[in-house]
Amino acid sequence: MKLKSILRLRKKLRPFTFYEQLAADGLLEEYLQQFLNDKMEADDEFRDEMYEILLKYSESVVPELEKF
Repeated sequence: MKLKSILRLRKKLRPFTFYEQLAADGLLEEYLQQFLNDKMEADDEFRDEMYEILLKYSESVVPELEKF
């Protein structure tokens, strides 16, 4: 088996992160607004990571992220 295949499979098998689980449960947006609003505004890298998680794991459409 090629190394790339193994790494791809390993990435798929890893457990959800805290943020990914919140997004899958539909709670990440609210959590970010309540507890991490300042970090979202100040840290572009963190905000982009959270947007990617919301897009990938949210069950519902997130209208604010359609531009992202």
